[in-house]
Amino acid sequence: MPPNIVNSGLVSIIPYDNESWFDWIPTCTGMAGLNKKERPPVIIDEPDIFSSITVTAMAIFERRFVDVKGINTAYVDQGSGPAMVLLHGGGGGCSADDFYLNIDPLAEHFHVYGLDQWGFGMTDKPPADCTMPARARHALDFMDAVGIESAHLVGHSQGGWVGTVIALDHPGRVLSNVLVDSGSTAPLGNLDEYGRISEGLRQAGGGVITGTGKEATRQILEVVIHNKDLISDAYVDAQYEHGRFPGNEETASERGRTGVWSPETEGKLALTDRLGSLKAPTFIIWGKQDTCAPLERGMKLMDLIPGSSIHIFDQASHCVMTDRAEEFNRLLIAFCK
Repeated sequence: MPPNIVNSGLVSIIPYDNESWFDWIPTCTGMAGLNKKERPPVIIDEPDIFSSITVTAMAIFERRFVDVKGINTAYVDQGSGPAMVLLHGGGGGCSADDFYLNIDPLAEHFHVYGLDQWGFGMTDKPPADCTMPARARHALDFMDAVGIESAHLVGHSQGGWVGTVIALDHPGRVLSNVLVDSGSTAPLGNLDEYGRISEGLRQAGGGVITGTGKEATRQILEVVIHNKDLISDAYVDAQYEHGRFPGNEETASERGRTGVWSPETEGKLALTDRLGSLKAPTFIIWGKQDTCAPLERGMKLMDLIPGSSIHIFDQASHCVMTDRAEEFNRLLIAFCK
């Protein structure tokens, strides 16, 4: 793990640019000794230059299945090397395929496990318990079932909460903890200081989602993905079908009702008071244009986790691993190797 990235408290904004950005990382090491309040963000911003990645169809990876304490659990299994477990978020169509632009490049360096978490994708749906703690228990039990002693955990959105709980409760099982736009892990989650829901979730909850079926799926994707060129018809079709896997529709409302910052849980699942004891090397990745989990949440998260660092990708929203896939992959590989 490059010392200039881990335990530096580094704040950096990665440009939406060219191949030169990766060579720029070592130049930031001089910021490591500054107090957070004195440390300015490093901004290299070329917003008019767009990625060459074009998505014409979403790759739905072949699944393996394993019994995890009675739950028939689907997962993607690719590559060899140190174990890396990818933990998707909590939207209705979420599954391991959320990392469809990341799994193959990461598998060149790691043994990548893309887990369909309990209640999502092709994994069995629980009869009642769709809570976040149940998902964390299932993810840890999955590691036991497939023989993973320790792994790099990469959690997007709610998946970041799942990975962080494992890192807090079972530190010996976690090589590193990567939090990707995880408003569920961050202080106040998806609420601002005045208790108002974030703009992106307000939109996803009905502010701009006026369609039904696949049109509603497209509108949701337009909230969480900044580069609209990546939202092809094939991508919309795949996400729509993910949300229609048997049992998904039935468990979706329960999952939302029992989220970290839902009115029913009243913040009881918040990790804010525990983050200071997190031992695993922690790397935070955020999209600058994320309206579902605003950047302020990520900055507060870094303040609470000892030795953590944050990279902020410009021209990226909540699904930064999609918006900035190539750079995201290279950054993640550098941190975890």
